[in-house]
Amino acid sequence: MTDDSEKGVLVGGHDLETGSVNALLPPPPPSATGVQAASHTHARARTWPEYFHYILTPEILQRGSGSGHGRRSTAYLDGLRGVAAFLVYFGHHVLGAHGGDNRPIEHGYGYKGEYRFINLPYVRTIFSGGHFSVAIFFVISGFVLARKPLTLMHAREYDAASINIGSGMFRRGVRLFMPVIVCSFIYMSTWHIFGVKVGWPEPKSSYAAEIRAFFSDFLGWSFVLRDRGFPIFAYNFPAWSLPVEYQGSMVTFALLIAFARIKIRARLILSTILSVYFLHMGNWACFCFIWGQTLAELDLLVRAKSQAIPRWVTNLATSSFFCNLLLLFGLFLGGQPHTPEGIQVMDTTPVWSFFAKLMPTTYREGEFNVYWLSWAGVCVTTAVVFLPWTHNLFNGPMCQYLGRVSFSFYLTHGPILWTLGARLYAATGSNPLHDPDLTMYNDLFPLPQWGPYGAELGFWICQAFLIPFSLFWAEVTMRAVDEPSVTLAQALFRKVAGK
Repeated sequence: MTDDSEKGVLVGGHDLETGSVNALLPPPPPSATGVQAASHTHARARTWPEYFHYILTPEILQRGSGSGHGRRSTAYLDGLRGVAAFLVYFGHHVLGAHGGDNRPIEHGYGYKGEYRFINLPYVRTIFSGGHFSVAIFFVISGFVLARKPLTLMHAREYDAASINIGSGMFRRGVRLFMPVIVCSFIYMSTWHIFGVKVGWPEPKSSYAAEIRAFFSDFLGWSFVLRDRGFPIFAYNFPAWSLPVEYQGSMVTFALLIAFARIKIRARLILSTILSVYFLHMGNWACFCFIWGQTLAELDLLVRAKSQAIPRWVTNLATSSFFCNLLLLFGLFLGGQPHTPEGIQVMDTTPVWSFFAKLMPTTYREGEFNVYWLSWAGVCVTTAVVFLPWTHNLFNGPMCQYLGRVSFSFYLTHGPILWTLGARLYAATGSNPLHDPDLTMYNDLFPLPQWGPYGAELGFWICQAFLIPFSLFWAEVTMRAVDEPSVTLAQALFRKVAGK
């Protein structure tokens, strides 16, 4: 869910050698203005106190304005990714505030004669949209990783495209895995250094044993060539998507290399066929990535009014009616029932029973809950790319802010939920804790639980504190961990790259 292919150039290697604070910070992107440019300017601090002031100062208090003048043409995708990350946060907190029982929300409208308001199509996407948000992350990643190389290929600058792809492949692992290592290691360390109690996973008997377990678990989780299986990282469960993201990134880069010199129409056809093939064989994530690559090329061609694609494709892409319909259809599919009870939930739910029959056997007998969610991510992202009114929406200041902190927000919201969030929900009477060491928090200041499931008054009062707190730590993590990881990946590539 993180992409840095269009960000600023690498800082000079001499900074790394002298140990200057500047070595930890990326330069401002060429198009950065407003809050983003101001924060980068502030970041070129000469002293450690200035650096820590930059890290800990909320963006709203930093100098500059968020005018957005000179913004990248695809900045709206950052906004879409930010909203998707917030849906992941919200869905996990709804689950955490209700004892882990998400069945009332995850069932479809009409399942077993139950007709709840929150189960209505589109409505429940607000509460459980985090499921198909991951598919949106994957489509956006495929789009952004492929856009610059494809632009160079269209200009017949194949050597430059090759360098761009090679650099991206080299940096991708550092870019994805360094932040999760740092965030999860700090979270794990709080158990032993500060005595923070958590319900899961069970802490080891000593800090040394915990460190060994941490890196053993990390190695198994980060191995992306597994045939099947869910990549669980016990120390940061939401990070399951990052090995999948890395695998999809490598597939995207490999296809860009393989298809670099073939005709544009042939590349589009082959990419589309391969994406459907991956989906049929059970690899829904690579389906999303490859479609993101295809979508990036379609966007370039439609913008250029190219004759390389059939006229009917251009007509569909520029049809407001078709794209709005595609958006609505994608949002509907994003409400696919998603419960551990299995495919029978879809088979016995009105409307969804029809969609269940259309699913390939691979999914009916396996991960039934991701098939239509992957189509949802594809449909929504495709519609957003070609709908100008959505660009205005996602280029808005709040969406752009969420986009800037999205990766850090994604990595830190779980540890915050399992520590502060769990205690706050217990104290307000939403979800009591059963660990003998934590029962002291139960019902400390109970709040009224009026309202529909997932939107109770007490839950929203908790969110009034948890959302700003989580966003603040996402900002801190972005500046202290995420930005340096981009710089480090670029610096490592420059150190080892040939002339």
